Amino acid sequence: MKRDLTSIPNKKAWEWSLVLSAMSIPHKRETHGNESAIEVSEEFLEEACRQIDFYEQENSSEKLLNFSYASPLASVLAVFFTLFIFQSFLYQSGSYDIWLKAGNSSNIDIRSGEIWRIFTALTLHTGLEHFLSNAFMGSVIFYSLFSMTGSGTGLFLAILAGAAGNLATAFIIPLEYHSIGSSGSIFGAFGVLAAYRIIRITAKAKKTDWRPAAAALTFLGLFGTAGGSDFFGHFFSLLAGFLIGSAAAVLSSVEKLPPPAVRFTFAILSVAMLTISWLRAMDRL
Repeated sequence: MKRDLTSIPNKKAWEWSLVLSAMSIPHKRETHGNESAIEVSEEFLEEACRQIDFYEQENSSEKLLNFSYASPLASVLAVFFTLFIFQSFLYQSGSYDIWLKAGNSSNIDIRSGEIWRIFTALTLHTGLEHFLSNAFMGSVIFYSLFSMTGSGTGLFLAILAGAAGNLATAFIIPLEYHSIGSSGSIFGAFGVLAAYRIIRITAKAKKTDWRPAAAALTFLGLFGTAGGSDFFGHFFSLLAGFLIGSAAAVLSSVEKLPPPAVRFTFAILSVAMLTISWLRAMDRL
């Protein structure tokens, strides 16, 4: 059985459709003159309405004036803009190869105790094309994650999953293996998303839905196995994200985001992890 959300202004229907697509909620949008209708299956209707309500609350004028709030879209733009500025700074320094040597995820160096590399490698890219491909792909996934967990919390979980993937790679793959790129955090974020979706759908429907896990494996197959890509880092980050996301989803409320103070604390911790790691890496310059 399907239900319709009808008589919606076209612009608003387009926005809601983007929200539902970002949260992997199946739906169909039909336009009739100046108004639209969104058709959602009965099993997804409650979640669709919840996500739309959340979107409207997050984008209300009162929220936009509240400094305890950070919209998912603004947060995603801030993350990748900051990363772009940092990347540009390293290139303009004229000694990018030195920074690369000090911060890449080198398995033999990580095994020797240079643990900061599991974090610094997430901020390095081989060039503009590498950065942009990660930015475009990561923006969609981070937006979905930030919408579900809050920006600060989602960023912390994504970085933690990416770093865990690099750490696992260092102790499983041959010593000469090296990697860089924010894709570890992107795959980690997808793993967190899949875990949240499975646990929340199970809590509501009283039965386990493994489709998000299948989507995660499909994503890995499509984007994590290309020639020259860090397959092992992608796989272990996805797995780490799923495990970390499962724990976080169990501990969090199904209906509410973490309190603003908690989200802000996680945002500060995210920045602190990367800053401290790079301060340690600078000793190697």
